Amino acid sequence: MKKKLKHRFWTELYDGATLFCLSRLAKEGEYQNQEISNLARFISVIKFRPIMWRQTHSYVVADRLEDMTDPAQIEKEPKCDRNMAFYGFVRGANMNATNQVHIPGVGDFTPKDVVRLPDPW
Repeated sequence: MKKKLKHRFWTELYDGATLFCLSRLAKEGEYQNQEISNLARFISVIKFRPIMWRQTHSYVVADRLEDMTDPAQIEKEPKCDRNMAFYGFVRGANMNATNQVHIPGVGDFTPKDVVRLPDPW
């Protein structure tokens, strides 16, 4: 199982990503103090490597979405194509309307428009 997890980490993140395994829980339902101390020390000195995919691709942390489809059309045909508006924060590279957007579990779409809104904070 450790080999499979390590291979997955190396595929998803980068070759050489560290997988830190803890032993089983003690009878009290807590991990061993020495292992937690070692993990904390490891985390405190680790040098994070930037993930290139995140820097070269734009991705959105969606805050909210709105269905912009005419309600009469939805009532007439419940499975019609929908027009959706997504609001959120873009991370990584800049995003424009020519970039395709992938929605997990739904598919790839080309946005009609991408508009930058002023920061509400």
